[in-house]
Amino acid sequence: MISEPARQMMLNVLIVEDDALIGMDLEWMVTDLGYFVLGPYRNLYEGVEHAAHDEISFALLDFDLGQGMNAMPIAEILSDRHIGFAFTTGTASADIRNLLPHATIIGKPVSETTLQRVLP
Repeated sequence: MISEPARQMMLNVLIVEDDALIGMDLEWMVTDLGYFVLGPYRNLYEGVEHAAHDEISFALLDFDLGQGMNAMPIAEILSDRHIGFAFTTGTASADIRNLLPHATIIGKPVSETTLQRVLP
């Protein structure tokens, strides 16, 4: 277990991923890289709530959150808060870039090496 003072020194990474197995895999990799994970949250509503209120250093967002919803509302909140994020997705990069031209996009499957390059 991580002590509270040690945890406060770690950077918090928000994970929003609708696939439970992928979410757990991301959580494991991010934790292995020395970050504290918020989530993984599995839907848009949880993602919006935590993006708006939690202390976040960076976020990893699945673009397609199922049921016709995407993570753009979460991305907008994070942008307004000046918090960096990357989309972890199987969605075509061009589709995302039409909505957010300068987005950081990580194709699935995500590797720990890629996360190491993207995370602050």
